[in-house]
Amino acid sequence: MTTQRLTGHYAAGYTLSPNYSLFKIASTAEIDGAGLFGSTVTKIENNGLILAGPGADGGAGHTRGFVGNSGVYLAAGNRVVNFMTIAAGAGGAGYGYRPGGYAGGGGNGGVGVVLGAVGSVTNRLAMSGGAGGVGGIGGATIGAPAGAGGDGGAGTVLVAGGSVINSGALVGGTAGGGGYDYQAGGVGGEGGAGAVLGQAGGVNNYNGSIAGGLGGAGGAGNLAGGSGGEGGAGIATSGSANLKNNAAFVGGAGGLGGAAAAAGGFGGAGGAGGEGVMLGAGGTILNSATIPGGGAIVIVGGGGGKGGQGGLSPGGAYRVYGGAGGVGGAAIALLAGGYITNRSVIDGGAGGAGGEGGSLAGTAGAGGIGGAGIDISSGGASLSNIGAIQGGGGGAGGIAAGATRLGGGRYQIAGAGGKGGSGINLSVGATQINSGYVSGGRGGAGGTASGYAAGGQGGAGGDGVDLRIGAAIVNRGTIAGGFGGAGGSAQNGRAGAAGAGGDGVVLAANCNLTNSGYGSIFGAIGVYVTGTAATVTNYGTISGTANSVKLTSSRDVLFIETGAKFIGRIAGGGGVLDFDRGAGSITGLGGVGVASGTASGTFSGFGSYVFGAAGWTLVGT
Repeated sequence: MTTQRLTGHYAAGYTLSPNYSLFKIASTAEIDGAGLFGSTVTKIENNGLILAGPGADGGAGHTRGFVGNSGVYLAAGNRVVNFMTIAAGAGGAGYGYRPGGYAGGGGNGGVGVVLGAVGSVTNRLAMSGGAGGVGGIGGATIGAPAGAGGDGGAGTVLVAGGSVINSGALVGGTAGGGGYDYQAGGVGGEGGAGAVLGQAGGVNNYNGSIAGGLGGAGGAGNLAGGSGGEGGAGIATSGSANLKNNAAFVGGAGGLGGAAAAAGGFGGAGGAGGEGVMLGAGGTILNSATIPGGGAIVIVGGGGGKGGQGGLSPGGAYRVYGGAGGVGGAAIALLAGGYITNRSVIDGGAGGAGGEGGSLAGTAGAGGIGGAGIDISSGGASLSNIGAIQGGGGGAGGIAAGATRLGGGRYQIAGAGGKGGSGINLSVGATQINSGYVSGGRGGAGGTASGYAAGGQGGAGGDGVDLRIGAAIVNRGTIAGGFGGAGGSAQNGRAGAAGAGGDGVVLAANCNLTNSGYGSIFGAIGVYVTGTAATVTNYGTISGTANSVKLTSSRDVLFIETGAKFIGRIAGGGGVLDFDRGAGSITGLGGVGVASGTASGTFSGFGSYVFGAAGWTLVGT
């Protein structure tokens, strides 16, 4: 096999025919059109421009737009090394409605680099998927909907797995917007993933960014706007994968909800943000603590899209609503186990803002819920944290403008703020050791109101850690519930109430929490047990503005160890209080008890008490 060097401009694309050992594209070369295609095993080194062409627009015989061309397609795999620019083509626009048919959806964007067999992709500068095409315009009658936007193309797809090495910008394509329709606007497309591994493989990201594409905006509609599309994942895997991040993995933001164009219309919901990383079949993630040249090392979920504006009402007979903000994306989602080591920053995506309400009896849209910092949805997963993990903030509620006084106690209402995301969601059998900082996201602010409208309720703060059935955590650091969002202000109507703070740790049935002597947990309720047969062991500090610890079942057990400090009353819920170690005095046992000595706290409501340590003395009982 030989080395081939390419120069010149190839407007229609270029097809590899011999089986070169190395195919070098010079800095003076440019490949457009169909991009670079090869069916043989060849290593590609790109120092020029590969700018693939767009797909054709839809027509009467094929209403959907055509898929954009991929930048590089190697059916037999091997290796692609990019030192310059590889960009896929955009999808074509959908064809508009015509009698007897439907409007076409936009075509999907092409993929930056596709390897059909096992291989590797190295990106040193810029590699991107193509944008999705816009959906076609719908008809003016019922049953003639607008076309959906096309999906953005992935930055790179390794169909049979392999490795990705990135020190540049590797980005999925932005999705196409939905088409306009007299009835309801079309749905926005889904943003492309930054990198996709179809089978086992690995990703090493240093001094660069791997990001999902933006979701497409929902199309406007007279009666209802279309929903925004979901943002693309930074990385999505179907096989076991090992990921190392020394820079940034970022989910794409959700698309904006479509606006309602006519009186009485409903704004479309904003799209959900994409995950920073989604592991579909286990593996490992190392979010490192160092980066060459300095800078932030983060894994971040995409923000939810803003909801669409409700239509303006000319009279009180209409009820018009702004669209809800989209849910923020999780920074990391493990669907089938895996292991995470975090030494830096992991943030869930913020919820999208709610859409504005109509001018009279309408209600503005609620803000979207913030995304989780880490969401582990199956067993067999574990997490070690010495960095910072935070849930995304809730989206702000939409604003409302009440131009007239409605009477009868009725108000135009601004949107409620969205709930903050949990710092960590742990599923059945998952375990965590926290030696860093974990917090829930702040609740979104309630929407503001002018005229006679009422301000929106502030969103609740997210929980620091939510343990689902059978999960366990050891805390050696700090876990905090998120702050509640501020209530929305009002000009002449009533102001919105502030949102409640989030809880520190919430335990479902059969969960276990050990808070070490270095550990600190706080929230509205420091530790809240919602299921049966859960165990809480405390050597450190647990505090809450309502309760430090709240149990709800006779099968729940709280172990008090030497050094334990409870700030806020412990609510027993008929459970078991075990003074396992230490020494001191206890007063008021059976009513409102007070422990002082090597552990301290106020407690009530327990069904039984156990004294495992002989050093505790009952006083006045």
